[in-house]
Amino acid sequence: MLWPANNAYPLSTGIRPPDQNIAALENKGFDFSVSYNGTISQDATWNIGVNGGYAKNKILNWDEPAGRLPWQVSTGKPIGSELYYNAIGVFKDQAAVDAYPSWPGAQPGDVIFEDVNDDGRITADDRVRNDMNNFPRFVGGVTLGFTWKAFDISMLFQGASGAQQYVLLSSGEFGNYLQDFFDGRWTAENPSSTQPRVYNREDQYWAAQANTYFLRSTDYIRVKNVRISYTLPQQLLSKAGIKYTQVYISGMNLLTWDKFDVFDPESSSSTSSNYPQRRLINLGLNLNF
Repeated sequence: MLWPANNAYPLSTGIRPPDQNIAALENKGFDFSVSYNGTISQDATWNIGVNGGYAKNKILNWDEPAGRLPWQVSTGKPIGSELYYNAIGVFKDQAAVDAYPSWPGAQPGDVIFEDVNDDGRITADDRVRNDMNNFPRFVGGVTLGFTWKAFDISMLFQGASGAQQYVLLSSGEFGNYLQDFFDGRWTAENPSSTQPRVYNREDQYWAAQANTYFLRSTDYIRVKNVRISYTLPQQLLSKAGIKYTQVYISGMNLLTWDKFDVFDPESSSSTSSNYPQRRLINLGLNLNF
């Protein structure tokens, strides 16, 4: 304790301890690659290759605030997992609003938040820690090939699973609505119990508060590349000094199967600035003189 010369009041001093890395994380996973080449006949061969990788992490221990509700702790969850209100439907009418705990000012067409702690109110204590983030746990691919005489076909499929993306765009006065959200929306004439009413930016509580209604799976399978080629017989063009001639057609991003619908499932964020991957089809000629 230090005292000033006039002894008017005491002053204190101390040393702030340095930041420490006290967290413990666990990362587990595996990867694999398997391929096979087969022969059908003297003129025909085929091949297949499968590769993939699985990875999952979780927080084992860190300086988490004491007294956190069991369903809100991040220990034991993946890095980057967030707290969300659990969306369990949409208030179809006023009777539904009156029958279940709701956010103050709730109206028909609003998203229903689950009363997790069953106290008859919707508060921050009802938020639940999610088990997923926007990083896929599994990524993989399959390659296929087939040759018959001078023809050659190759294909690449790729995919991922185990990730979610939060999709909420500022709409209303600020911008347009996604067609996916607009179709089937709640209206007085169409009192849906699954699709909420339109919202103006984030004025409505269920748009301003992070909730699972806006979470979407980004699992997908994509036909990434297909190539078909034909090598012309050498004797046809040998007099012109051409040793090798091949014509081909190829395509990229030809088909995608996913539930994400609104954006590219490979994107790392869900904003309207994400430019979709282009579907390309090329026709080419390879010559070797």
